[in-house]
Amino acid sequence: MAITATILGDTVQLTGNPVKIKCTGGSAPAGSVNYEILLKIISADGNLDGAPFTRAKAPDGSGEAEFDISGFVDQPVDRRFQFPISSAVTTYTNQFFSVQVQTGESWLDEEGVLQEEWGATSTAFVLLKGGVSQRQLNMMRDATTNFYETYIAAGKFLTGRPWGELVHPTQPVKLWFIPASAQSATFKVTAGYDDGTTDTYTEAVSLSPSNLYEFDCNPGKLGLDMETTTKKMYYYDVEIDGVSESRRFHIDWKYCERPVFMFFANTLGGIDDAYLSGAIRDKFITEGNTAYKPADDDDTAFDATRIVTGRSANDKWTINTGWKQVTHMQYLRNLLLARKAWYIYTNISQTSEHVVPIIVEPGEKTLVNRQENMHAIDIDFTEAHFTGFTIDNRTY
Repeated sequence: MAITATILGDTVQLTGNPVKIKCTGGSAPAGSVNYEILLKIISADGNLDGAPFTRAKAPDGSGEAEFDISGFVDQPVDRRFQFPISSAVTTYTNQFFSVQVQTGESWLDEEGVLQEEWGATSTAFVLLKGGVSQRQLNMMRDATTNFYETYIAAGKFLTGRPWGELVHPTQPVKLWFIPASAQSATFKVTAGYDDGTTDTYTEAVSLSPSNLYEFDCNPGKLGLDMETTTKKMYYYDVEIDGVSESRRFHIDWKYCERPVFMFFANTLGGIDDAYLSGAIRDKFITEGNTAYKPADDDDTAFDATRIVTGRSANDKWTINTGWKQVTHMQYLRNLLLARKAWYIYTNISQTSEHVVPIIVEPGEKTLVNRQENMHAIDIDFTEAHFTGFTIDNRTY
């Protein structure tokens, strides 16, 4: 007896969508009862809490059984990104799940004793934290394709941001990528200037399908001139030469008194950045409890009968996106859905920056008002900490 496992959807998938394993070759031994095909889910990298998991299912008349393991692998992931930027390419091995499956069989023999046999273990495959909507899943099925073919095999970056997006000159633009195969390649950023000239940054990279790669794309942070006395950069193209798609970013040179940058875990396994240019409102939310203290005969004017027993607070911000293209407003749905997000907080003099984990507040948003050509929204978000103390803004 030998059970064969086929990983439907190929070697890179999203945890939030069905992750199906098809097992074939099931055949109950003569005289046995309660025959089942077994599937063990193994964490190849140790990142999957509680693994290994074992599932069992009776095969159909063809000796086949199909398992959906997404309920076991759709776990939280400790996401990180490079900030401040110190290198163009960062490699990660722990921001996803590397998983193997092992097949087996179980049955009760003629004497009623449980028997188990285990077979081969699959090679490891990658599960990214994320998912696509049911509508997109249905559309991919209609086109007889899947996430792997649409994004990984096609060399697409793991983002839904639009091609030709307007970005701030200092925006820490990032793109994330998993290659379909191991290979040597060149990370390439080509900048175009208003005088018709171009300049290029290149860096050799060694790519592995077992790694997740973060590419920092802002040409100014890679050593190219954003502007000189004679010219100004107005776009840049990003690609892994010969391996990935090419993405263009147009530079928005309009003056912004206090540009805001946010990062958020998108639904395709990457981390995106967003530039907000509208008005900022800083808020402070407090919560607390009080208790009653009976008055004493020797109380003075300084003594109270209501005592604060606990007080906590967190910061809240409301920031307007500023005018955006329709495609960018649609892309911001990723930010509104994000389970993990970060605000790059800048001090008053805009001389220092630090990362603040935040929660984007839920609610209805009018992304695009096509009648009035209004393409801007307010985004409310709170610091992802409660504290009984304030931060010293003289130093941060």
